[in-house]
Amino acid sequence: CPFLIEAGCSVYADRPSACRTYPLERGVEKAGPNAPLKSHYAVVHHSYCKGHEERNTYTVRQWKREQRLDSFNLMNDLWAEVDAFFAGDPWQGEGHAGPRQQLAFMVCYNIDAFRAYSIENNLIVQYRLDRDQRRRIERDDAELLKFGFTWLMHVLGERKILRSR
Repeated sequence: CPFLIEAGCSVYADRPSACRTYPLERGVEKAGPNAPLKSHYAVVHHSYCKGHEERNTYTVRQWKREQRLDSFNLMNDLWAEVDAFFAGDPWQGEGHAGPRQQLAFMVCYNIDAFRAYSIENNLIVQYRLDRDQRRRIERDDAELLKFGFTWLMHVLGERKILRSR
């Protein structure tokens, strides 16, 4: 791990979900288009992991709570929806790095550019969102990313997820 130093994890408070989840591995499945995602967990054992030598035992629920995984799992679940959407090829034959792909890349990987784009194009005010939701989107990166995922599927997939004003 590039973040492991002599004193331990150098990014512990901000560690990603893979680190928080370990030694569990999480898999998700979806029974149908409108079905919720269902999580499955398995414990993995690696010889280098000293945690298996500890005497403490946890249930999956306890581990998720202690590691504060719910918000991370939510974002991973939302990403799984977007990733599955992308696998359906919403690019309409535009070719490599076309405008639709660049838009998707900006939303998913450059939150600062997407924030500027959404302000410049008045995205948030174009849709029927309650005042609190608009405020959260304007102030919080995670909320903006959630909106961005929904907006992408609305615009690229022509799904009527968002309601125009």
